[in-house]
Amino acid sequence: MGGDDAIPRPVRARAVIYEFLEAYLKDPEGALKPTLKQWIADDVRVSRNLDTPLVALDEILRSLSQPPELYEFARAVNMKWGEIYGDRPYFQKPGQPPHPNAVYSHKMLQGQLEMLCQQLEP
Repeated sequence: MGGDDAIPRPVRARAVIYEFLEAYLKDPEGALKPTLKQWIADDVRVSRNLDTPLVALDEILRSLSQPPELYEFARAVNMKWGEIYGDRPYFQKPGQPPHPNAVYSHKMLQGQLEMLCQQLEP
């Protein structure tokens, strides 16, 4: 046993995805990246694309950037933010403007997800 063979394929696939996120996702507040990584770890599309993990990432990002999954994802990111900072998270309701103190709005998250999709394009 040597090299890559010792590392299970699902672990390698997630590692490729996480390296991509580390390189291209800017998250100064620190809640988006861990939430996205957890979302990816739980997504079956990664196991369906073990040899092409960035294809799985593209599919995940495109689905997350569309309602209603965007709203669920935004809620999870804001919950993580509240957990990190020990503060009350602010949730944006669909079709409503974000709370003035909200760090992660639907529009901001959608823009980040779409930017990552653009980075995946050849």
